[in-house]
Amino acid sequence: MTDVRPLRWHDLPLAYRLAGHGVSFDTQLRITIGDDPLRQALLTSLGRTHIYVLRYDEEGGLGQLHYPAQQSVARLAYIAPMLESAEDEGLWLSLLDGLAVAAGQRGAVNIIAEVDDDSPLMDILRRANFGVYARQELWRRTRHANGEPTGVLRPAHEADEIAMRVLYSELTSGLMRQVEPLSTVADAIYVMEGPQGRNHIIGMVIEHRGVRRNMLEMYLSPAAGERADAFVREALALSANPDRPVYCRIRCKVAALGMSLSEHGFEPMASQAVMVRHTAARIKHHAFEKLPVIDSIMPAANRITDVGD
Repeated sequence: MTDVRPLRWHDLPLAYRLAGHGVSFDTQLRITIGDDPLRQALLTSLGRTHIYVLRYDEEGGLGQLHYPAQQSVARLAYIAPMLESAEDEGLWLSLLDGLAVAAGQRGAVNIIAEVDDDSPLMDILRRANFGVYARQELWRRTRHANGEPTGVLRPAHEADEIAMRVLYSELTSGLMRQVEPLSTVADAIYVMEGPQGRNHIIGMVIEHRGVRRNMLEMYLSPAAGERADAFVREALALSANPDRPVYCRIRCKVAALGMSLSEHGFEPMASQAVMVRHTAARIKHHAFEKLPVIDSIMPAANRITDVGD
């Protein structure tokens, strides 16, 4: 067995053999690009998706990490082969340990994985030192009538960033905010203003456009519950390519938002745990070591005399 290392040209047969026979842990990539790790590596911008391999006995494993822009985290995108036996468990644990080292070497402090609540994979992720930091729900809509925009939402501007971060902080747990701050890297971002005007954002939609499907992230303040229907309707009206299926990811528990999604043709797809592993550990105990005894004694310094003496 060798250590986890980046994919090399002579690993391509292994990568092609394992592609399509693994598990995706990055919801955004899976929806917008698909489960194929090679396709993900090609279509993500600026080489932010890296493939790693682990030779295990006579077989091998493949892992993929995605490094989002402007963040010090890595996202666990893909692992292959699928977990089917005790031997596979050993390969997975070794691969996950190696991926943590690789992520740390690139400056990532944490690795994020998204997994279905009812999946047996949660157990092996826990054994690999992942912990649950948040919950999220995925919704899917296949019908295509989106309507016309009415001005409830407007495109976000640079001046909105502080108000957007305030909303994100209100709806996201402290643990998750430390791991994954609000990212403004997206194909489009729309905001809904509150009664106090431009500096008061009570709703936000982040759109990620894919080849065949789009994904929306929705954040809505509980105080805006009565406007949830208009919020969802406007988000769909502004979404690009209305002929494509639309997926929605929400992490904030606002009952009115779920009801509005149902009324506009969305169906629950999955309930997921957002799991996190730290790539660096804090030192808990200081280690002290005695210095060797110095036997010799430094000679006394000579008196400096004047040149004239």
